[in-house]
Amino acid sequence: MSVLSLYIFRQITLIFLILVGVLTGLVWVSQAIRFLNLVIEKGRGLGEFLLLTGYMVPSIVGLVSPTALFIATIFVLHRLNTDNELAVIQAAGGSQWRLLRPFVAVTALVTVFIIFVNLYAMPHGMRAFREKLISVRTDLISTLVQEGQFVSPEAGLTVHIRAQDANGDLLGLLFHDTRKSDGRITYLAERARIVTSDAGTSLVMFNGTFQRRRETAKDVDVVRFKEYTLDLDTFGPDRKVPYYQASEKFMSELLNPDPKDPVFIDHPGKIFAEIHERFSSPLYALTMMLIAFVGLSEAKTNRKGRIWVIFGILGLATGVRLLGGTSINMMVKTNALYPLAYAIPLLAILTVLTYMVFHNRADKAYYAMVRNRAARRSRQPQPGPQNSPAPEQVPNGPTPVRSSMPPRPDAPPATRRPSPLSPRPSSPGPSSRPTSSSNRPATSTQMRNPDPSQALRHLAQTLSAPKRTGKQQVPITQNPMNPTQRPPHTHNPPAKSASPRPPSMVPQRPAPERGREPDQERSRQRSPGRGPHPHKRQK
Repeated sequence: MSVLSLYIFRQITLIFLILVGVLTGLVWVSQAIRFLNLVIEKGRGLGEFLLLTGYMVPSIVGLVSPTALFIATIFVLHRLNTDNELAVIQAAGGSQWRLLRPFVAVTALVTVFIIFVNLYAMPHGMRAFREKLISVRTDLISTLVQEGQFVSPEAGLTVHIRAQDANGDLLGLLFHDTRKSDGRITYLAERARIVTSDAGTSLVMFNGTFQRRRETAKDVDVVRFKEYTLDLDTFGPDRKVPYYQASEKFMSELLNPDPKDPVFIDHPGKIFAEIHERFSSPLYALTMMLIAFVGLSEAKTNRKGRIWVIFGILGLATGVRLLGGTSINMMVKTNALYPLAYAIPLLAILTVLTYMVFHNRADKAYYAMVRNRAARRSRQPQPGPQNSPAPEQVPNGPTPVRSSMPPRPDAPPATRRPSPLSPRPSSPGPSSRPTSSSNRPATSTQMRNPDPSQALRHLAQTLSAPKRTGKQQVPITQNPMNPTQRPPHTHNPPAKSASPRPPSMVPQRPAPERGREPDQERSRQRSPGRGPHPHKRQK
């Protein structure tokens, strides 16, 4: 995996885990509130409540995982676009398919996780949840321990407890049983204790009496005891689960149902729909991810337009998920509609992939057309200094400096100081003839690779020559490192003549006006671009 793919993979994985935790917590709270009153009435603690509702977590996680992946994809792509990272990726040549790789990797992991939840974790958790719920509802101990009240856990059974001490013992116990038709039994004890073991739950009574009255006899049998044990498993409703629902069965039980199973006998369509729902629900992870990716994978700078795109893909994903749930509900009554459970997500996946393929081809064709048009324009001659003919150059000497003004007839010829690295003039011969190559501009190879030996030789000759005195005009010659390069166009003013100008050519200074000081007159004649007088203080 490349650095870019690993960077995006870490981002989407972190956001997905956070969203799964948040969504699971919200759904768990909404479901756990329904069982809060039951736990409080039975006198159970917080641990029992968390254990009971915790068995629902696997089924909730499998339900919210596709939605969490969908939201994580939207969040990551929107942040990449906001930070201009999508624009950088596209400018560097990254395509949509390369950007899709980390999202597909995360989607594959989420799909495997959903399959594991559907095949093992969810039925195991739902089965344990129902068993725990039945045990809490049929808990006789929590029903019995209510001080100062007559409690009837079931018909024909009445229990009363005067108080309960700090050790958990029951004081002043009355236990009246009229369930049997042959007689009535009453237990009275000063103190009792509830004992729970692997063998079951029992009530141990101390210092009490056992009274039995038969229907055929008028006398009452009374038996005194110091310790008597009563099995409580025979009292109260049945604590065993009669049967499991379709969502609580493992896949092996769904594929090979028991002919005597009440669910299979009464509602065979539920088992059939449960099988196809467990196999088709993992496909929605890829469907949700592709819908979010195809809408937000391109870099855009218009925020309003991108917000409307987000709303559009939200509506599209919601519609696809609702259609899938509707097909499962219809399958309960009509088993022939089971292909819809797979056709809806697969059709959405194929539609998105087809759009991406043709969209990328259209983009490539458009960019190819733009490149071809730019190439044709570059081959056409453009007016400008690049197409103007180069000035003729002296073969082995400095390039003459152009002047925009003709020299004066009485001016002496301008002297030039040769460049220290200018080439030495050679003797006339065949090699000094100007050729067509002398008029060509220097190539990049000549500019990068000048002849160092020739430059050093001319430098030594220049240093050994006697120095000249007087101010002279030094024109700009060739580049020392590239003698063949043409110098920029400069203006060479004519040399000053020793002969004085005629009086008519000397500019006359106008007389200052009346009322003006000489300093003001001079400041008025100065050019406005030169600013104020340097020696005059600004006010």
